[in-house]
Amino acid sequence: ADVGARLDLRAVSLEARLGFSGSDHDNGHLDVRGYETTVSLAGLHVFDIGRLALGLGLEGGLGWFAQRFTGPPTAPRDGIGGFVAPIVELELPIRRRYYMRLDGAFDVYFLGAQTTGVTTALAYRATLGGGVYF
Repeated sequence: ADVGARLDLRAVSLEARLGFSGSDHDNGHLDVRGYETTVSLAGLHVFDIGRLALGLGLEGGLGWFAQRFTGPPTAPRDGIGGFVAPIVELELPIRRRYYMRLDGAFDVYFLGAQTTGVTTALAYRATLGGGVYF
């Protein structure tokens, strides 16, 4: 789940987001719960195409990652990493102040590693949601 706010200027739109996600995995011996909390800022240029708004830009931020285990004694794991991502957004107004939105990004995470200092991880993100104009 994400919550955010956007400021639309003439040449660029600035968007701040706070995101939360989680996952569960049980392999028969160990139950693993993963959590991710992110804060980010994106800059986009938005093109109006009829009723649609197409935004293209770049997002950057920080993420906190946590793993918690149930089963054999295993210590919790936590990590912090930065990320950057090209982002594309498509918005469709529905009624007055309401809109539907589809966005996608290709995240590149920079995470701490014991042997090399920093390692990268790649991920993709697709989000469907809605919002309100103020």
